[in-house]
Amino acid sequence: MERKATIKDIDKIYEIYMDSVNNPFMTFEVMEKEDFLPIFEEMLKNDDLYVYDINNMVASTYRIQYKRYRMSHIAYIGGFAMHPEYRGRGIGKKIMQEIIDRLRNEGIKRLELFVVCDNEKAINFYKKLGFVIEGRMKYFLKRDNSPDYLDELVMAKYLQ
Repeated sequence: MERKATIKDIDKIYEIYMDSVNNPFMTFEVMEKEDFLPIFEEMLKNDDLYVYDINNMVASTYRIQYKRYRMSHIAYIGGFAMHPEYRGRGIGKKIMQEIIDRLRNEGIKRLELFVVCDNEKAINFYKKLGFVIEGRMKYFLKRDNSPDYLDELVMAKYLQ
């Protein structure tokens, strides 16, 4: 079940963001929970952080940002990641399809997301859901453990 994240979700969301498989593709480096707390509180304040519960456990987290004005038909999905206990079972596809269906029912016509160019698993995942690569943002991010800057791919799906 999808719901907005609350401060009570800090432990599970921290686990998801700092997980060794997820973290290289997230916005933040691995950090102590006390350092993550102000970032988490800021995400809560933005009111765009969601969790997906399965049996009262956080299975996934993501952000949905709605565009405004002439772009009010667009939503951005960011930071989609699975808790390690729920990876590899097809649950991510189910969750993402539910998000897509909900947004379509809300009148959203275009979904956008960014994905790091070396995250082939996510790129293929989104392609299977009907997202297409629309562009490439050069030198978009740099991980602390690497001297290289990485490109970010812009992907979108049209909900007609």
